[in-house]
Amino acid sequence: MLVEEPKDPDAGVILVVGDRMARGVADGLRHALAKQPMARVEEITRDDMGLAGDTAPDWPQLVLSKVRGANVEAVVVMLGRHDLSKTFPAEPPTEFMTDAWQRTYRDKVDALVRAVRRERLPIVWVGLPPTNTQLMNADFTTLNGIFKDANIERRARFIDIWDIFLSDAGEYTSFGPDVDGTNRRLRTSDRIGFTWAGHQKIAFFVERELIRLLGGFGGLVFEGVDDDPNFMVLTGRTTSPEAELLGGDARMPEPDTNSQTYRFLVLGEPIAAVPGRVDSPLLAVRPGSSQTAGAPSGS
Repeated sequence: MLVEEPKDPDAGVILVVGDRMARGVADGLRHALAKQPMARVEEITRDDMGLAGDTAPDWPQLVLSKVRGANVEAVVVMLGRHDLSKTFPAEPPTEFMTDAWQRTYRDKVDALVRAVRRERLPIVWVGLPPTNTQLMNADFTTLNGIFKDANIERRARFIDIWDIFLSDAGEYTSFGPDVDGTNRRLRTSDRIGFTWAGHQKIAFFVERELIRLLGGFGGLVFEGVDDDPNFMVLTGRTTSPEAELLGGDARMPEPDTNSQTYRFLVLGEPIAAVPGRVDSPLLAVRPGSSQTAGAPSGS
């Protein structure tokens, strides 16, 4: 196990917020930043809680109480797994996944994002992963849509991890490349949670987003870290461009060899003249004349 080096008293704090998944991500980030004296990872986690239910924490208040008393540089959020089937307090209770439930849930997400953004801090929200259960996948997809929309509206970052935990065929798999590119078990036996290797993999993508947001905050944290164009090997998919960060098909289609563009740019064939256009031979200047062919002679 990598030993964490002593942190500078003025080290910037990466605050990780959420449920058991978030706690695993916090551990992964601690491991990734173990050798960085100017970066410290702290967490506010409640293993079995999310945003819904009678006992859901007041997440905005918990975060603000921490942000206002520490040198927090960014907030990372991952939660939602434990919101499935939970109602919101009302009379009668707001049932899970009804329109009213989704509106209330969106308000909860927005309140947390807004609280962080009002403190002028970046927030990185990590989406939920695929499972091997179709019904749960449908619920997770709905929640991810809410997370994504709320964060985009506030100019916060949403990390969609769905595709990076799928096989090459786009299906659920418990195995895949770890942060070193070695095929490892990434998911726990319930096919929902993550192993240590899985949490490290999520932390890898979170750290990359923090690099983009914070650069070398504290002077030392991300100094000398360059983007690796081949880092997509960790997704288990075949794509690599930055535009395809977390999955998708980036393969280029075969060129149309019969198209005018291909014949002009690749084969060097001239483009046929268009009558009336300025490059048409019909408009060439006649010898000894100031007029062009086809132009009116005037009055």
